[in-house]
Amino acid sequence: MHIYYSEAIQSVMTERKYPIGVQDFKCLIEDGWLYADKTDFVYKLAHSHKSAFLSRPRRFGKSLLCSTLCYYFEGERELFKGLKIDSLEKDWVKHPVLHFGFSTGSYTDVQSFNNTLSAALAYYEKEYGKEEHEVELSDRFAGILRRAHEQTGQKAVVLIDEYDKPLLESLSDKSLNEQFRVILKSFYGTMKFSDPHIRFIFLTGVTKFSKVSIFSDLNNLDDITMMDEYAGICGITSDELKGIFTEEVAAMAEKSGVSWDVLFDRLREMYDGYHFSPCMLDVYNPFSLLSSVSKKMFGYYWFSTATPTILTRLLKSADYDLRGISGVKANASRLGDISDPELDPIPILFQSGYLTIKDYDSRFDNYTLDFPNREVRSGFFDYLLPTYVPASRSSNSFNISSFVEDVEAGRVDDFMNRIKSLLANIPYTQADDERRQRLIEQQYQNVVYILFTLMGFYTKVEYHTALGRIDLSVETPDYIYVMEFKVGQGSAEDALKQIDDSHYADTFLASGKQLMKVGVGFDNATRNIDKWVVVRG
Repeated sequence: MHIYYSEAIQSVMTERKYPIGVQDFKCLIEDGWLYADKTDFVYKLAHSHKSAFLSRPRRFGKSLLCSTLCYYFEGERELFKGLKIDSLEKDWVKHPVLHFGFSTGSYTDVQSFNNTLSAALAYYEKEYGKEEHEVELSDRFAGILRRAHEQTGQKAVVLIDEYDKPLLESLSDKSLNEQFRVILKSFYGTMKFSDPHIRFIFLTGVTKFSKVSIFSDLNNLDDITMMDEYAGICGITSDELKGIFTEEVAAMAEKSGVSWDVLFDRLREMYDGYHFSPCMLDVYNPFSLLSSVSKKMFGYYWFSTATPTILTRLLKSADYDLRGISGVKANASRLGDISDPELDPIPILFQSGYLTIKDYDSRFDNYTLDFPNREVRSGFFDYLLPTYVPASRSSNSFNISSFVEDVEAGRVDDFMNRIKSLLANIPYTQADDERRQRLIEQQYQNVVYILFTLMGFYTKVEYHTALGRIDLSVETPDYIYVMEFKVGQGSAEDALKQIDDSHYADTFLASGKQLMKVGVGFDNATRNIDKWVVVRG
């Protein structure tokens, strides 16, 4: 593996600079920021594809990658001295580059969106000119591409970063979202008819909207998102962590009073675990990892930069059973399209980085998904709880630390009373009787699942046994709780009888821990826990 340090870094190794949020490749090199050399990917992209698309979660280095491609195609060879690409590229041809970034801009209405696109085109019209008949955005774009080719003698390169930001910003407004799709269809469709003037096209985004024309109108657009050869194009691999941040890991280990190996394992548990292709290459979240090693402390850095408001809304509006989110299976076609996120939120959870690949079955082309690491899992459920129980943040009757202590100490009555007080804040479900019954049961079980998962316990949901499945099992250092819920139809005693009749607890007999069988009954009238029965096994 080749790890590159700029000359500035080599001269001041004691003043190591971490590129947190640095998106401009030239600034990164000239100002002496640490950099894991990804330029071999740049060379491969430029020489293996005419047009390509890459999806990665936010803050994974997509903008820096676009910037690197920009300086490469502009022929800025001096910036790449000593990097992998320096020995690969021999020609260094200078191309006109049109670099669009949609991470900033106003996407609240059609006029604001049109103004954003118009301003981006005007920037290049100052350099390449504009003809009077070019009024529409698509005509102006086509004119720039043609004149750039004619004036420089080299075909143009088009880089579009965060292409999907307008669509994501308007997900909650279907009418506005559809209008944005129409605008983008016309704008991006221009590139198909301007193909003779284009050398290379590269687009990045968090998600893939299959109904937008860039995935249907562009000629031979290669989606490299889940290709093995590009698995490490963004983010930081384990080898890169060990090669670049050895000093930081050692310092964090010393500060924490643990060995280097223990600290490395903690970093891996907290920030690693992303897999973007069937080869299962481990990739760390770069933003969180860099933030952690620079501050020499653990934190929920990536999650705290942008809460998943849209995603949690989609989960709730879709009446999604959260107990099935961990270990969910999906094929490639399902994961690649978020055209209907309200019907199926799993693709957008995957594409936005809240779920990642944990296993791949090549026989059926099926992927098993789960949360990538502790940061995402804990942060996600922490944010979900007040979404399902709005008063949970401010309620004095529910204390998280006390809840944890009660569960760890085996005080079933105490922690069940805490859950009961929390469930009292769940809003009333408006629906017909049959659907309402199902939603009540699902919502209560979702809240209980969120609680135990949030507490950091090893939680199994609907754990399958030979004779049935357990609603919830929770394991602590000293106890294993086997819990069964009955909502509307059946009592707490019925729930406990099901645990015994199906021998659910037999699965855990060899654990050596105290077994706690808990039957829970819910009352439809009060919409809360009616009774619980506990048997210590």
